[in-house]
Amino acid sequence: MNNRQIIRVHTAEGTVYARYMGVTGLDFGQGPVYSVDGPAPVPAGLDQQGAVDHFRAQGWTVEQDHGTDFDTPEWGE
Repeated sequence: MNNRQIIRVHTAEGTVYARYMGVTGLDFGQGPVYSVDGPAPVPAGLDQQGAVDHFRAQGWTVEQDHGTDFDTPEWGE
């Protein structure tokens, strides 16, 4: 399995961040558990939705944070 198939995107203090997520295991039948594998470069000038669209156009599965804090995010499509 390719461990770099998901990118998560969030915005903090006006800056858009993206991170490669890797599968670290299964969560008792609930689905895969992910960990941060490292930063994914976001092209300059993109807002959060623009970054999501950019990575999806490259074939990535993208989840974006609809919450307010990366430590307690609300990930969704």
